[in-house]
Amino acid sequence: RARTVVSLDGDFLGTGPMQVRYARDFAQRRRNGESGAAMNRLYCAEPSPSLTGAMADHGLPARSGHIPVLAFALARALGLDVPGPSRPLEQKEQAWVCSAAEDLRRTRGAGLVLAGASQPPEVHVLVHALNETLGNSGRTVAFTEPVAMNPGSSVESLRDLTDAMGRGAVDTLLILEGNPVYDAPADLRFAERLKKVPHSLHCGLYANETALGCRWH
Repeated sequence: RARTVVSLDGDFLGTGPMQVRYARDFAQRRRNGESGAAMNRLYCAEPSPSLTGAMADHGLPARSGHIPVLAFALARALGLDVPGPSRPLEQKEQAWVCSAAEDLRRTRGAGLVLAGASQPPEVHVLVHALNETLGNSGRTVAFTEPVAMNPGSSVESLRDLTDAMGRGAVDTLLILEGNPVYDAPADLRFAERLKKVPHSLHCGLYANETALGCRWH
C-alpha cells in the first residue's frame, strides 16, 4: 500500500523476521508501476550498504550516529515542532530530506517511515509520530501484540515435549533443522521416544541423527 517509503537505517528488505513478505510486497508494487499504476518510491539513509539501500531510488550514505539528525530534520520539514539534535545539513542531505518530505506530504495515508533496530528510542518515537501525523497508521502501519521471544526455559519445554512423546500424546512432530537426537540431554531419551511418534518429519540440510530417526526427511 505504501507509495513512499523512507527508511532510516532500516534494512526491511534484507533482515528481520518479515523480510521475505516485505520484499515480495515491495516488488509487487514495483511491478504494478511498470503497468502504468503509481510505482512506489524508496528513500534510504544508512551507514553501510544493504539490500534495501541497493533498491533505493534515493540513497544517502550516513553514519549511524547521524541518522537521528536526519530524522529530526525530516520531522521539522513536515511541520513537527520537536526538540532534538540539529546541525546544518550538507547540500546532498538537505536535498534528500526535502525530497523525502515532499513525497511523504504528497502521499499522505500511503507513505511509510521506518527506523532500524540499532537506532535509539527517540528515533523510533519520532517515526511513530511521523506515521501518525501523515495518516499512515492503520493503513500502511499495523500494530501487533509483542511476541515473547523467551517465554520459558527451553530445557523444560523440551522435557515437556519428550514426556508427551513418551505417553503417545504426540501424533505429528515437525523438526526444523535441529538435531535433538544428538544434542538433547541424554536423560530425556529423545531417540527412544521419537520412535513412538506416528508421524515424525525432519526438515534440514543434512541427513543427521535426527533425520535418520524420523519417518521423513
